[in-house]
This record gives sequence, structure tokens and C-alpha cells, in this order.
Amino acid sequence: MTIFEDAVNPTKNTGKWQKHPNRKRKDQEIQLVTGLGPLWRSEEPEQDVPVNACVVHDKKTDEYFVFMTTDTERTAARS
Repeated sequence: MTIFEDAVNPTKNTGKWQKHPNRKRKDQEIQLVTGLGPLWRSEEPEQDVPVNACVVHDKKTDEYFVFMTTDTERTAARS
């Protein structure tokens, strides 16, 4: 749960939200969060990889959803 909060919290006041790329999701906005890898450590940290996330905010319900990826080249819209 901590990594979820670490992804969502920085998005709340940045103003960097973008429209959701799916027109059917007009009440949602997205934002890319980078550099989450150090927040997630396995039992073999030397083998850990970078982690980014696409945070989706549903403005109607004020809920957040997080989609994590190790593909650091992906944009929020492609995640």
C-alpha cells in the first residue's frame, strides 16, 4: 500500500494532469510518476529495476488507480 500512496501523493498538487486517452473515460485524468524503483525493494536489491507508474484519477468518484511498469520509456497514455 505504501508504493500506491507514494505514486498518488505527488500527483495531487502538481497540476500536470492530462486527459485520459480513452474518450469514454471523460471523467478521468492521467499523470506519469517516475522514479518509484527505490520505493520497492526485493530480497535481492542488486537485481531491482526502475519502476514508473501511470496514476489515473476519477474526478467523479475522487478515486485513484495506479498502473506500474518497468518500461521506463512508456508515457502515461501508453501505460
